[in-house]
Amino acid sequence: MKPMYALLALVLATLIPGVSTSAPRTFEILGAGASSCGTWTQDRHDNQWGEDLEWVLGFMSAYNDYASADHQMTKGTDSAGVAAWMDNYCQAHPLDTIADGTPPLIHVLEKRSARSKP
Repeated sequence: MKPMYALLALVLATLIPGVSTSAPRTFEILGAGASSCGTWTQDRHDNQWGEDLEWVLGFMSAYNDYASADHQMTKGTDSAGVAAWMDNYCQAHPLDTIADGTPPLIHVLEKRSARSKP
């Protein structure tokens, strides 16, 4: 099972700006992450965005567990904050996918987490 965790960490690390390679993704995104940011924005407007947010939170939780150096990247963050950040990202990038917006959010949270360490 350990090789699977290593593979997941490698895949997640390639999605994070500053950590990623210049190669495009070579794997398929499943679920709501494959939807466009335009879908995110419309779902939020229609108050039907639960699945979209759950996908982002699940991705972040997996990253936090398997790829984050201290497993504290999401400390002090809640789902409302994540949703607000994704709202802003998707408003600015309506043609991106939800999966495209999640790594930049993780990058911001990792930087914040690193600054809060003693």
